[in-house]
Amino acid sequence: MSLSLPAPTETGERSPTLNPDEYRRMFQLEEHYWWFVGRRCIIDKLLLQRGQLPPAALVLDVGCGSGGNIRTLEKFGAVVGVDISLVALTFCRRRHSCNLALSEGDYLPLRSDRFDLVTLLDVLEHTEDDNRALCEVHRVLKPGGKALITVPAYPTLWSEHDEALHHKRRYRSKELRDKAQKAGFRVLRMSHAISAVLAPVYLFRWLQRLRPRRVEPKTALVSLPAPVNRLLVAYLKMEARLIPRASIPFGVSIICLVQKPNRNEDEE
Repeated sequence: MSLSLPAPTETGERSPTLNPDEYRRMFQLEEHYWWFVGRRCIIDKLLLQRGQLPPAALVLDVGCGSGGNIRTLEKFGAVVGVDISLVALTFCRRRHSCNLALSEGDYLPLRSDRFDLVTLLDVLEHTEDDNRALCEVHRVLKPGGKALITVPAYPTLWSEHDEALHHKRRYRSKELRDKAQKAGFRVLRMSHAISAVLAPVYLFRWLQRLRPRRVEPKTALVSLPAPVNRLLVAYLKMEARLIPRASIPFGVSIICLVQKPNRNEDEE
């Protein structure tokens, strides 16, 4: 595969990025932590059963971070990763040898009509202009190509965790559907996910609001006892089998599979 990509040193980080310690924590946790393992299971099952990708697809992982999803995406073809953070790409390079580029999600330094699949896995909420970011994804996808998007659900769950991750927003499913359709996509599957922890997350974040704010916000990534971690992974594997067939009505995350129409469909 030959792609013309800007070298990571050719552009600076134009928007706030995570504290380097947070990237380090993610790099250490992504292989075994329930959230990351479970999300990869959901992504894998949804793409296998609903993605209908061509053999040896060309995949773009927007906001690839430290590379925790790339091995899963490589099942479907060659992967290109882009991220706004040079620190993240440095960690990613320690795991993977795929093409990497430093770029913001709302301006992709890539040709139009290029990719079979684009993923934005907990990325859209970081962008200043999510409508523009979706339009950029639409532009770089081939006609008939697919995009897989995950975002945090429910604005009422906004917390210190979101501030630490430099989120701009959390989403309702109708809002995400409307934005995807406005960008020109057809929605193939929309579901909430990670439903088991919704009630405790609501309670924890409500209690958080009662205490004084910390000077530097921290994420909610906390170590769990191994049996609890395994139990949550097992639950998310059940969700992964369900989501390709039916929508889950609640959960702390939203997952959305969309398609760029073929040219003949645009003309109809």
